[in-house]
Amino acid sequence: MTCTDWRLHVLFKEGQGRQDIGILFGVSCGAHRSSGDECIGDIGLSDAASMVRVNESHYRTVPLQVSRDGHRVAYFSKKHLKFVAWDLPTAQTKAISPRLDPQSLDDLSGLEISPDGGFFAVAFHGARPRLLITEFATGKTTTLNGYCSTYGMSRKASWIAVSRECSEEDGTYTEDEGLVTILKRNGEVVSEWKGSEYASVLSPNGRTTVEIHSTPTEDTDEYVITRDAMTGRPIKKFKLRLLSEPSDAIGDCWLNDEEYVVKAEPPESGDGSFGYYRLNVRSGTSHRIRDFKLSLDGDVSMGTIFARD
Repeated sequence: MTCTDWRLHVLFKEGQGRQDIGILFGVSCGAHRSSGDECIGDIGLSDAASMVRVNESHYRTVPLQVSRDGHRVAYFSKKHLKFVAWDLPTAQTKAISPRLDPQSLDDLSGLEISPDGGFFAVAFHGARPRLLITEFATGKTTTLNGYCSTYGMSRKASWIAVSRECSEEDGTYTEDEGLVTILKRNGEVVSEWKGSEYASVLSPNGRTTVEIHSTPTEDTDEYVITRDAMTGRPIKKFKLRLLSEPSDAIGDCWLNDEEYVVKAEPPESGDGSFGYYRLNVRSGTSHRIRDFKLSLDGDVSMGTIFARD
């Protein structure tokens, strides 16, 4: 374990934060650009690893995810050497993976939480591609073999978008490159369709997917395409205009059934960030999320966002 520096940044109303989050933390209220009852607090996640060593010469980052309601956090535990889910209001922790050896950590390809916070997915590629789906309420884990990564889960994990596209040791790809598979959480295949080179991320209601067609050059347009999740049929395509100046758009996560969060970065050699934006996938309009400063240090995982226009 080389880095364990995750912090949970919490925004809440004065008098509500401690009751809502269920634990004590230091706070400040009435900061710049906020009303007097708006407060900020940081929770240190001392057991959550952000980087691990998988062999003598190779290090890799490990993800952390926050549920959409901000009440649950999934991370790799330095104490237990497994992924765990922590329910903040009750302080209850449950394992969502077995103990992982260095090879399994090297094969790790993703960590997801369902939009309602009830299910967790841990994905692996390598010699034994698999997807672990855990229900928090029961602690039951289902292993789905043959899948390398997830493209999102719907509420209650009723639908899960996954990929069979696994990188081979020689750098080539399988014949399933670009194939999107929609599963029930018991592993039953509901639909499969050929996608594009860009990831199609499943919406919280499981009805649509969104793709950000991004090309980080100043003279090339970027597009958003939504598809029917069951057929792959394109529903809408529109030009992405986050800013009046060129930017490289990077998809982040769904905010709700109609809004997708996109990060805007300077094209190619630019430094810093142009911030995060709420993109309405029906109208194509976007608004910057002003609760976040333009440049955020380190990796970011978003829970509930209270965004001011």
